[in-house]
Amino acid sequence: MTFELIDGVTGARLQTSSSGIFMVNATAVAKFYRCASLFNGIKKESRYNITVQGKDARAVGISGPSEWEVGVPATLKCETVSLNNTKISYQWLKKVLDSTPLPGETGETLTVTSPKAEFALYTCLVTTPGGTKDEASVEFSVVQDLSTPPYVSYDARPLNLGGRYTLECHSNFGETAVTYKWTKDGVVLPSTSNNYVIPSMAAKDAGKYSCSVTVNGKTLEAKNPFEVDTPGAKGKACKAALFTATCSGEEYTGNCLAGRCECSPGAELQQNGCALSVASSAPTVVSDVTTAMNLGGRYILICASTASVTGATYTWTKDGQTLPYTSATLEIPSMSLTDVGEYACRITVNGNTSPQAAAFSVRPRAVQPGQPVTDDPNPGTRVSVSLLVFTVTLLCGLVVRQET
Repeated sequence: MTFELIDGVTGARLQTSSSGIFMVNATAVAKFYRCASLFNGIKKESRYNITVQGKDARAVGISGPSEWEVGVPATLKCETVSLNNTKISYQWLKKVLDSTPLPGETGETLTVTSPKAEFALYTCLVTTPGGTKDEASVEFSVVQDLSTPPYVSYDARPLNLGGRYTLECHSNFGETAVTYKWTKDGVVLPSTSNNYVIPSMAAKDAGKYSCSVTVNGKTLEAKNPFEVDTPGAKGKACKAALFTATCSGEEYTGNCLAGRCECSPGAELQQNGCALSVASSAPTVVSDVTTAMNLGGRYILICASTASVTGATYTWTKDGQTLPYTSATLEIPSMSLTDVGEYACRITVNGNTSPQAAAFSVRPRAVQPGQPVTDDPNPGTRVSVSLLVFTVTLLCGLVVRQET
């Protein structure tokens, strides 16, 4: 058996071999080959061509700074390897949405004079007189703005003795390689991450906390230290021996600490002590009478809350529909059947709105629960019509679901 190397374009026989191994010279211009075997006068050729292409130069990568700063020039270099005396031409491209050649950027290096905060892919296209084309690309993450200082926040308030709390150092560097440093009252703390944990809050943990971040050798300090108050040193005055009486209520934990009642979670410090926030405490609708209501009677509904309601506005609803009342009270001057329904209210203070109160049922003694409300002298007719409408609506819904 013998083998032939055939030009994949012209079909001409180029070489013969008894082993089936051929040596060819690779050039920058692609060439196509296929092989054939001859046995007992029968010749069979390979179905597909083999492409052979060599390069006299290669783009092996792009070097440059790993992090960029907004507005600060950054220089990239196209790293190449080539045969001796090979002349290399360069063209730089930038891709945000689509790749675009950068006019005039035909050198080995590219200087981005004023980087913007964006994702960008830079490509270096390499060509040679021999026909070689090669490229290397590099993608940079969001160019960081190193001018914005960090700040400190914590995960809960108020702080309670024995509680576990986490302070966080916020910066705009995302997943950039950042080094953190924490201080308390100017003394360095043993934490180099963006979080500082207080495992069990005690009075000694009160103080001014600050953090700094370092990126590419540049350090930014938090402008304003974050002050952690002494737990329990807030709220109304109390005596430890009488804490059960003086610090009772949902707005307090029941602890008398350092002569002050400790606010409970969800409570806010007010001028005269702690108060539950309207955002965490639903009000209650109550009536000015405890006896049954009668038709023709005058009644007042009150939107009551244990939260601080200084400067509050109120929203009243009846059967889910908003009513034109914005004060803490709603007056029913003369009870009629049109006043029957489920009443509820919400309270808004400083832009924070409470959950809705549980519905308060207004129903005079003459109207029992479950009984239709109507002024019709023949209520049986009104009920029949309502049932008929309900039945038709239900059947239409079933038909629609079947067709879908």
